[in-house]
Amino acid sequence: KILEINTDLDRFLYSVSHELRTPICNGLGLVNLIRSVDDKKLINEIADKLEASIQSQDALLQKIGMYTQIVRQDIVYEQINLQSLLDNCLSALSDTEGFAQVSFRTKIQNDHPVLSNRKSLEILLTNLISNAIKFRRHTGALAVIEIKGSEEDFRIKVSDNGRGIDRKYLNDIFKVFYKANIISDGQGLGLYLVSKIVETLNGTIHVDSDLGAGAKFEVVFPTRKLE
Repeated sequence: KILEINTDLDRFLYSVSHELRTPICNGLGLVNLIRSVDDKKLINEIADKLEASIQSQDALLQKIGMYTQIVRQDIVYEQINLQSLLDNCLSALSDTEGFAQVSFRTKIQNDHPVLSNRKSLEILLTNLISNAIKFRRHTGALAVIEIKGSEEDFRIKVSDNGRGIDRKYLNDIFKVFYKANIISDGQGLGLYLVSKIVETLNGTIHVDSDLGAGAKFEVVFPTRKLE
């Protein structure tokens, strides 16, 4: 198991090294550009681009941190308060650009105690909701979040009415650094992290989407019994 984890980490870090260099190189180029101009307005525009490059790198580093937590942690199962889980995820995203433009509808049905790993669920749910925010439509943006615990299984559904994903890309969206949307400013890591969590917790994930028709993600985990 340790050898498998280390192999996965090596493969991931090899892939991530190029992605880390991109915002660094962009930032260095912008610093050199600032040194060569005197126009204050132009300097401010360059500074904005530099800030965006640094924010991109920070977001990437946060995702890398999430990945290491997922693959290295000992899975500790605990009873999950589903409302608290959802509230924490929405709170963490409340300062995200576009959050206030999205109407959220939530439904929690807790017919059976849910045992899972809280940190993993927070990363998974936060990334799914983040996608709904990021790829929202310009007006009337809606995200529907449903969480249900039953004797048979534990389900998380996140659907939206946003830009959607071309069906021809649906088999690729969980690959590391893959971006189905060319205008995305993300790192292509969110859905990869989601897939790793689903795999780690012995679940399944299904996505239904089409371009311009929104997206629906459904994650299903087997119910674990209280000991």
